[in-house]
Amino acid sequence: MACPFDEDPVDVEAQIIQGFIRRERVIRPRIDVFSYPNEYLQERYRFSRESLIYLTNLLKPHISNVTNRGSALSAEQILCIALRFFATGSFVYNVGDAEHVGKATVCRAVRTVCMALKRFLHTFVQFPGHKPVRFIKEEFHRVAGFPNVIGCIDGNHIPIKAPSINEGDYVNRKSVHSINVQVICDATHLITNVETKWPGSVHDARIFRESSLCNKFQQRHFYGYLLGDRGYPCLPYMMTPYPDPEPGPQTRFNLSHSRTRAKVEMTIGILKARFQCLRGLRVTPNRACDVTVACVVFHKIATIRGERHPPCPDEDDLEQHPLNLADHRDEDNTKRITEAESRVSQTEDEVAELHNKISALEKTVQSLSERAEDAENRSRRDNIRIIGLKEGAEGRQPVKFFQTWLPKLLEIETKHGAIKIDRAHRTLGPLKPNHARPVLIKLHNYSDKSKILAAARKTEPFAYEGSDILIMQDLSVRVREARRAYNDVCGQLIQKGVRFVMRYPANLCFNHNGSDHSFHSAQDAQAYLNGLD
Repeated sequence: MACPFDEDPVDVEAQIIQGFIRRERVIRPRIDVFSYPNEYLQERYRFSRESLIYLTNLLKPHISNVTNRGSALSAEQILCIALRFFATGSFVYNVGDAEHVGKATVCRAVRTVCMALKRFLHTFVQFPGHKPVRFIKEEFHRVAGFPNVIGCIDGNHIPIKAPSINEGDYVNRKSVHSINVQVICDATHLITNVETKWPGSVHDARIFRESSLCNKFQQRHFYGYLLGDRGYPCLPYMMTPYPDPEPGPQTRFNLSHSRTRAKVEMTIGILKARFQCLRGLRVTPNRACDVTVACVVFHKIATIRGERHPPCPDEDDLEQHPLNLADHRDEDNTKRITEAESRVSQTEDEVAELHNKISALEKTVQSLSERAEDAENRSRRDNIRIIGLKEGAEGRQPVKFFQTWLPKLLEIETKHGAIKIDRAHRTLGPLKPNHARPVLIKLHNYSDKSKILAAARKTEPFAYEGSDILIMQDLSVRVREARRAYNDVCGQLIQKGVRFVMRYPANLCFNHNGSDHSFHSAQDAQAYLNGLD
């Protein structure tokens, strides 16, 4: 057998033994980041040595490993790995090769830094900014003379890979999967507000309308204007350009508006130039939102500390060519599409709101209808209905006629041979040949009604003057229709010899095979009988 300690033994036995021998762990040499000059660091990490030290001290409590077992990465190394990924936007294994770590280590480092920076989002990104509002307005006014501006707003799409859940929601108007990020900045390219939770199909106007910042503007927490493009509605706190400006003041307004609002276009350009990963992320939407927030916080720190940023358009050239300030959406066709999207989004919100109101009204109408139905049937509580009695049989005094006619017909024992009746009349409607209108009788006592209905059930059928008479409880039209729907079911129960009772309002109850059954609809009762067959 060959020696198992050889690098590549030939014998199988030696290979098996070699598999159980613990090999010495080889750790690739770490990079000493701070030994490189500032030009090298700014090119690869976007920060100078002093800023990297500041970021390390800031994030060290949140990104450091608990122990140093297994030659764990230091806080500086974790930060630099994440910064190289943000700055280059390259593949993870390329970043790992450059930093002498594995692919999984890069993923963990990026995730750790992202979660740590989310803690500092509201510390560094505040609206309208850390400077006094008066200074912010003065800085915007110096750009193009537009007064009382506290921020410029715009949306920007961050491309992502197609998600596995709700993929269609993330397809933007260019048929690209993305998240739509709302950015607000001041005149010095400091980002003061960011919204990263919306998919690419959502319009810029809706993102602002649903944001907490919009609610604060509506509650007048801020005194000043936001400048937005034509994709946003013109509001008391939101200034947008004229769609078709006339020569004179409107044209000058649009020119000043365009030159001032260019700050947010330039800010987004600097952000994406500084962190190339935002030009396309191969992660899920939730991870893309976290990466975007991390890049915004890094951008805010870099701007505050005066870090060198990639080249951006010259403001003097932009002043000479104001049309170059506009985004690609400022072309005529794209403007119309943006305006149409805004109107469609607003219409969809209005339709959804109206749908909710209609649903609430339908529930209210249904509740009121049921209460009115119940009140009507309560008012008929002491009423009975007589069907089949010939027209005119009651004479000119129907109350006196039915007071004595009902006890005699049904053989009911009463005091003085009469039943006390409050009212008696025929139902409304035209007279028809060979057709008798039903008679409605309101009894004074509910006990008399119970006696009459009980006697009518015992003596049915009976006739008077050659006509078949039917006496029943007086109910509303809806309840009578609901009970009439049970006619077929009741006929089948009679054929089977099953006794049943109809309870108010339209509930069929009977006992079958020793079990009590109650049905609230004729369909359920019919389905039960069909199951018996």
